[in-house]
Amino acid sequence: MSEPKINNHALTPWQRGAFLAVLGLALGLRMFALDSVPNGLQLDEASIALNAYLVAETGRDEAGRAWPLYPQSSWNPKHPVYFYPSVASVKLLGLNKFAARLPAALFGVLGVLAAFLLGRELFRDANAGLAAALLLAVSPWHVHFSRFGIEAVALPAVFSLGLVLLVQGVRGRPARLIPGALLMGLTFFTYPVALLFTPLFLCGFAILYRNELLKCGVWAFAAATLMLALWLPGALGSFKSTKMDAYFQKQSITGQSAQEKIKQHLQSKNTPITRLIASRKTTRTAYAFKTNYLGYLSPGFLLTQGDTHAQTHGPQGRGVMLPISAVLLICGVVFLILKRDKEHLLLVLWILLFPVGASLMTWGEQHAIRSIVALPALQLAGAFGLVRLLELIRNKMGASRARLGALMAAVLICANAALYYHFYFTTYRVESAGPFSHSYEQAFDAMKEQGNRFAWRAVAYNPYMYTYVLFHNPPDPSQIMRDPRTHALDADATMRNAGYAICWTGACLDQLPRPCLFLAQDGAYKPGVYKSRASSGFLSIQEFKRFPVQESKNTAALYIIGNTGAIQPNAPTPQKQIF
Repeated sequence: MSEPKINNHALTPWQRGAFLAVLGLALGLRMFALDSVPNGLQLDEASIALNAYLVAETGRDEAGRAWPLYPQSSWNPKHPVYFYPSVASVKLLGLNKFAARLPAALFGVLGVLAAFLLGRELFRDANAGLAAALLLAVSPWHVHFSRFGIEAVALPAVFSLGLVLLVQGVRGRPARLIPGALLMGLTFFTYPVALLFTPLFLCGFAILYRNELLKCGVWAFAAATLMLALWLPGALGSFKSTKMDAYFQKQSITGQSAQEKIKQHLQSKNTPITRLIASRKTTRTAYAFKTNYLGYLSPGFLLTQGDTHAQTHGPQGRGVMLPISAVLLICGVVFLILKRDKEHLLLVLWILLFPVGASLMTWGEQHAIRSIVALPALQLAGAFGLVRLLELIRNKMGASRARLGALMAAVLICANAALYYHFYFTTYRVESAGPFSHSYEQAFDAMKEQGNRFAWRAVAYNPYMYTYVLFHNPPDPSQIMRDPRTHALDADATMRNAGYAICWTGACLDQLPRPCLFLAQDGAYKPGVYKSRASSGFLSIQEFKRFPVQESKNTAALYIIGNTGAIQPNAPTPQKQIF
């Protein structure tokens, strides 16, 4: 079998047209109905966007820190590579869902461009780059997180661009090692899993290209120094100062909760081997890591079940890859192993390493965000499989048959994608309303429509409910209140300035100005007349409007809290005080 044809980096006219078409497809899948699919807004999306708004308008996040490296949003820190584009987005477009998700969509398109550049560079073949870009453009895994306003999607784009420059650096352009190292260093500020994955991968890169790096001399040394300087703040400093270390200890497979769960699972099998494994923490941890790791490489995660951690991480009961992409991936891995060039081994290394960080967390689940470093390695391998198959056809049957095969492959990929995205933009649009709390959005719209009809608007307490209140009702900069000592956001005072109050317990219902429009979980309160605790009078609860979401507990309802005055002699007896 002949060696693959080595193409130069100049694109032919049809390749330029195909490249623009793939980018257009990537842009369309990520921008179409961006503010309504997924339908609603997840807490992290709302929190990142709200803090971006606070920084854009006041220069401080909700914790009170001025232009922070790791802004604090709701319960966890966020990373600057994604956060500061979000600041620009909400500054230009306002605080809304489209602005919250636009940076993710743009990072997604950038990731597709990076996949093309990396495929062309690794395989020295523009056709391989085009195939990789197409597979990533239609990837359910990548598209969903390009439409979800959280930070993880920045990691594949930044990592891939950095790797392009590093490969170019060891191939005779050593000066490119420096910007490549800078981009690799920036991955540490995209998503926490990069703190482990990127150094492991770069160690493998250094071993494979040790001779080339030695020839690069001072450029390689400077690049390594730069990456180390960027890694240390995240690995040794920020990981602790942002309390990510405490989160890791709680959620990892070494944590107490996970260890108890693993122990009970092993003991339930009641065999000599499982009892032995269950007896020690080290063996329990090794068992948990093994099962997690294999789970990320399993057909269940990739093809049939997908993420098992959260409903917001994509459609339930569907894999993170299209079936046609999985077939190409299998072919690609076989060809990569048979070829065994440095570039091919590098890609195999990438595929073997991507589950490592995710496997250390949350035993028994597959988490599509923590494993997002698999992108675009899986698509690059699939692209290599496709290109090699077409080369075999060309060698056996001629160039015309190979071109026909390429056209048929493109049609199959697009047809497979069309079926999936018809489901995604129709059925999943409805299914996502519950996990993405669409009923809250509807309820806030209804509350705003009532204008001044009610004396006050209140919301039942929920953890971080202030995030939704302030996102859907952006305060003017003059309404943003902060603690005079720490500059931390005074959420209660800011909400009052925006015309809302948080009702922390049921006892506050009879203390609210009346009539009050009250947002709570559907079914939380039974309409009727109740004895007031705060005074000798009575209050009434009426259901104003419900916002049901199919097959979801995340539903909201609006209630009217009103006065009743004196109870008439013939009126029903007031219900017992429930506050």
